[in-house]
Amino acid sequence: MPQRYSTTCRQQRSGQNAFFEAIEILQEENARLLREVRMLRRQVGSLGGEVTRLEGEVANLQFHMAENLRENQQRNRIYACLVYKRNLLRAKVENL
Repeated sequence: MPQRYSTTCRQQRSGQNAFFEAIEILQEENARLLREVRMLRRQVGSLGGEVTRLEGEVANLQFHMAENLRENQQRNRIYACLVYKRNLLRAKVENL
């Protein structure tokens, strides 16, 4: 935590008052920025869980997409084989 400077009555009455006003302004701004940093860290922490959840969801979707792709390829191979057999049977019927 940054050190806080405080002004004494004597310093406030002297010509150094502007200097101590500047220090107080900087300390207030520093405190405000520290609060903002803490808030942003909390937000990042809460978003980390959301990112992890979304990464898991993406992995799950990728798995199912790959599975569906394999099933579609297998279905296409079976269909092509059935079309070939149908055409052979049609040719045999025509030759009878």
